[in-house]
Amino acid sequence: MASAIAALSRPVAISRHTSTSLGVSSALPTTAGLIALILLLLLRSLLAPVVLMLAVGLGFAATLGAATLLFQHALDRPGVNFTLPLVLFLFVVALGTDYNILIADRIREETGRSGSPRGAVARAVRHAAPAVATAGLVLAGSFATLATNPGSEQTAFSLTLGILLSALVLSLVTVPALAALLGRSLWWPLRPTTRPRPPRRWRARCSPPTRTLADLSGLLERLRRAGAVVEPELSGELTQLQGTLSRAAYRILQEGLAHALRHGAGGPIEVRVAAAPDGLRLGVVDRTGAGAGTGPGPRTFPTSGHGLPGLAERVRLPDGEFEAGPVGPQHWQLTVRLPIRLPA
Repeated sequence: MASAIAALSRPVAISRHTSTSLGVSSALPTTAGLIALILLLLLRSLLAPVVLMLAVGLGFAATLGAATLLFQHALDRPGVNFTLPLVLFLFVVALGTDYNILIADRIREETGRSGSPRGAVARAVRHAAPAVATAGLVLAGSFATLATNPGSEQTAFSLTLGILLSALVLSLVTVPALAALLGRSLWWPLRPTTRPRPPRRWRARCSPPTRTLADLSGLLERLRRAGAVVEPELSGELTQLQGTLSRAAYRILQEGLAHALRHGAGGPIEVRVAAAPDGLRLGVVDRTGAGAGTGPGPRTFPTSGHGLPGLAERVRLPDGEFEAGPVGPQHWQLTVRLPIRLPA
C-alpha cells in the first residue's frame, strides 16, 4: 500500500515541478518585454534599451552559471534549486535594470552638454558611481546574511554575486564602455543635441557686476544708510585707477568698512584713499574703540567674502603691505599699500 501511494505521488511531484518550470518559462519573456518597453519610454531610444537588456541578461546568465558551477560541480550537489532562476530574475534583473537606468540617464544628460561622448561618460560615471556602488554593496551584504539560514545557501550566494556583478561590473564598467564606444549613436533615433554655450558677451551681461573704486560713493552711501558716520578722505587722480587695481582696492575697503561696522561702537569711521605716483594707499580708521568688538553698532553690511586674513594674503602676494589691528585703546586701523604704478 505504501509503495502504491509512493508510486502515485511521484508523478504528482513531477507535475508540480513541470508546471512551475512552465510558469517560469512563460513569465520570464513577458517580464523582459515589459522591462524593455519601460526602458524604451524612459530613454527615448531604440538601441539603448537593447544594450541595457543585453547587459542585464549577461549578468543573469553569469550568476546562474556561477551558482551551477559551485553547487553542482564543485560541491557535488544534485543540482540547483528549481526556483533559483525565478528568484534571480526577480531581484538581480530588476535591480540591475535600476542601476543601468541610473547610469544611462546620467550619460544621456551629460551627452547633451558640451564635450565629447567619452567625456560625457567619464563625468556620468564620476557622479553616479558612488551612489550605485554604495547601493549595490548594501544590498549584497543584506542578501549575504541569508546564508546563515539552513537551506538558503544557494539563494544567498546567487543574489549576493548577482547584485555585485550588476552594480560594480555591468552598471559601472560594461554599460559605460559600450556607451563610450557607440557614442551618440547609442541614443538613435532621438540623439541628444549639444546645448551651445552662450556667447562670452552674453555671459558677461548676465554675470554680477564687478565693483571698482568708481562705485566707492555708493558703498559709502550704503554704509550711511546702515547707521554709520563716514568721513572720507580722497586724494590723487582716482579716475586713472582701472582694472585689477581698482577692483582690488574696492574689495579691500569693503572688507575693512564691514569689519569696522561689525565690531565698532557706532562712532565715526574714517576712509582714506590716496593715489600716489608709487602706488595706492588705502586706510580705514575706527576712532571709537572698534577693536574690542563691544559696541552696539549696526551688524549687517555686504562683504567681499574673503575676510581680512584672506585679503591680507592676496595683498602680500604682489609685495604689498597690509596692517590691521588696534592702535591704542580707542582706535582700530586698516592700512594697505598696493605697489602698482598708476598709468601715465
